[in-house]
Amino acid sequence: MENSRIYLSFFLYKSRKNKNGTPVYLKITLPNETGQLHTGITVDEKHWNQQKHHLRENRPEHKELNKQLSLFKSNVLATFNDCLEKDIPASIDIIKQRINGDNNGDVRTLLEAFRLHNNQLRQKLGVESTKATVTKYESLLKKVTRYIEYQYKRKDVFLKELDHRFVVNFEIFLKTVDLISHNPAIKYIQFLKKITNMSVAHGWLDKNPFLNFKCSLKDIDRGFLNDDELSKLQRKEIPNRRLSAVRDIFLFACYTGLAY
Repeated sequence: MENSRIYLSFFLYKSRKNKNGTPVYLKITLPNETGQLHTGITVDEKHWNQQKHHLRENRPEHKELNKQLSLFKSNVLATFNDCLEKDIPASIDIIKQRINGDNNGDVRTLLEAFRLHNNQLRQKLGVESTKATVTKYESLLKKVTRYIEYQYKRKDVFLKELDHRFVVNFEIFLKTVDLISHNPAIKYIQFLKKITNMSVAHGWLDKNPFLNFKCSLKDIDRGFLNDDELSKLQRKEIPNRRLSAVRDIFLFACYTGLAY
């Protein structure tokens, strides 16, 4: 991937020196951009080792501050590696948001939101959700995962990347790649809309990409069997016990009007 390298180094932001000392910043260099991140640590300039980019460890408190700086640097690197593992582009903005814990700029991914939603469904199984519903959302998760790999050549996308085009192309993917007919495809898209609605409610997504997308189902003439056809089906000898039971259940539903 393009942003597969990162360079990190601490420096003193001398122009922001105050009565407490000089703030230590971490310079972050990616292939396409450079930024800086405040570590929250201030030091006395005379104890700073400019060549090694940390404090001279001639005092116990300096060793502790250097440990804090190392941990800060490790967290930044872990955030960057997390983006690489998910095959999503890292940026200075994303790193800053995750390190600073900016809830207003939550950088969750779509699949993270999906798994959270599905886990909550499983927790409510038998109370507010059914096994069939959980199965439908797990199936949708697999389809969305394949779609992201097919369309974006990545393993995941950030929620803030979702737009109207994402939804339109997902519909095309379902119909042309997965070969799903219109109504089932729209049903999957309606389920996906619930994920984005949840993300908006949690503040992870500012604008719902479904805002101008119409999830319209088409009226379909399903047809029906007449009395003569039902009688033929009833008299039909079916050697296979499983298929025979399926036939009997179908006939029962036809004669009683019960769906299950």
